[in-house]
Amino acid sequence: MYDIEFNDYIEKYKNINSEEWIILYDKNEKKNLENDIFTFCALINVEDLKKNEYMKKYDWGFSTDSFGRAGFGTYSWGDGSGELFYFDGRTHDDFEYLIALRSFEKYEELVEINHKLIWYGNLVKQNEGYVDPITDELLIKVCPTHIEVRRKYLKDFLCAEKKVCVIVFDHRRYFKSTDKVNERYREYQGENYYIAFSSSDARGVDREYTGCASIIGKVIIMPLKKPHHADYKYFTEDEQFETFIIDYDEDEEENVEFTCNEKDLANYFGANPEAPHFLTPVYFDIKVLDKYKNDPRNYKISDSNITFLDIWTIPFNINKERKVSVWLGDLGRIPYEEQKYWRQFNIEPTGQMENKFVQRQKYGIWTDASRVESKLLSSISRFNSMITELYEDVIFKLLSDADKEIYNTFMLPTNYSIPEYQSFLIQLSKLTAESINTKLIKNIMGESYNKEISSKGSVLQLGEFLKFTKLDDTERVSSSIRKAYNCRNKLAGHTASYGEYNMLWGRDTDYKFNSVEDARLLIEDIVTAIEYVINSYEARANETE
Repeated sequence: MYDIEFNDYIEKYKNINSEEWIILYDKNEKKNLENDIFTFCALINVEDLKKNEYMKKYDWGFSTDSFGRAGFGTYSWGDGSGELFYFDGRTHDDFEYLIALRSFEKYEELVEINHKLIWYGNLVKQNEGYVDPITDELLIKVCPTHIEVRRKYLKDFLCAEKKVCVIVFDHRRYFKSTDKVNERYREYQGENYYIAFSSSDARGVDREYTGCASIIGKVIIMPLKKPHHADYKYFTEDEQFETFIIDYDEDEEENVEFTCNEKDLANYFGANPEAPHFLTPVYFDIKVLDKYKNDPRNYKISDSNITFLDIWTIPFNINKERKVSVWLGDLGRIPYEEQKYWRQFNIEPTGQMENKFVQRQKYGIWTDASRVESKLLSSISRFNSMITELYEDVIFKLLSDADKEIYNTFMLPTNYSIPEYQSFLIQLSKLTAESINTKLIKNIMGESYNKEISSKGSVLQLGEFLKFTKLDDTERVSSSIRKAYNCRNKLAGHTASYGEYNMLWGRDTDYKFNSVEDARLLIEDIVTAIEYVINSYEARANETE
């Protein structure tokens, strides 16, 4: 039973500026006289809103066919007359469409959103509507009979456009009553709404109903005072910078801090000679990486850089003490909100920066990868190149679309928890054991690929293949991968067992293992084995030249 007094909608429109979502378009999907709802909208300049005293009357000032069509007509006003070309807003130049209803002779009606509302946040179309491509936040909900926009996004857009959004509505509810239905009319007015309510006899419309109540009117959404758009903030707001711990004063027994604003730092060109240098190391707890490691869709962790989409990058390294360090000046080049995140994990200087990182960063010297995880990905790539050169296909297939984000943030665990280690083992197995190209193995081995070999798992098939091709008679590669895969099975597959896991390492069943160190050893064993095979092949190739 619907409220024939329309108190639900009246209260909604009175308090529309507290709604999280603003309805721009709404229409019954099917005929429903008991709740016949229609909502539409348009844009009007802030100046025109005041000039025309627009909110002192309930009529809309435009209609659903005011937008979405071009054409020619004639006009006559003042001292002149002539031909008129109209393109959108053909009856009222004060308004601009936000939603357009386009009708056609032989096709279904289309509902279109003004492209400027979508382009303002560079929104991308997804199944349910339009989302922010950076935060993935849904900002516009879209279905054929209903469109909503988040209030904060709409008001931001209106501010940039210097417009006001006019939400107009014509809602009707037919009802049955044993009493005589008397005509009633009342108006509700406020600073941002004008609603006219009426109720009357409806027997002439439909015999099933005796009365009809309706509200017609409009409500306005005002713009923000200043835009929240990232570009606007960048060009108009004062830059902010965090301070970070760069040293410890033993005499005063307190941390020494300094700003990361590079304008206040010394550099190799003579700036601020009394200040700390741009390349002053700043240290952090390794947990600072969790945010990036756990969001591979938006972040990429390479051997010595963390990258957020195409927006910012910061060089980093992990030292022997498993502390993260970055340059003080580089911290000033990431957004202030990001600086504040890093500040939470800032610690006193602990250990030294990793030497390869310093060589690359300070002196531009090429080095191989610093982190063992990067070495694994590099070794797999080199191994694939060697096998492709020999057999025209890779031995480790690329990860599937559902798994490929593993490449972005694959790294050793950042803590010693078992769930963290389990996640690592699963990813390591996907990169190695579960990516083995058994189809290539079968094709190359031919008749030697018998029932006994085909019944084995992919890791054992890899061992047979490398022996068959005389690339790895010792099965070093397959053995190292098998150990990692078995660790996954005993600790991350089915029911986890510490005892069975320790047995794989030749330890006592109740041994208290270090999961981070085990993770490092598993990768190092695989890298060492793969590099041994590659180097042996290259040495033999050089001997035959």
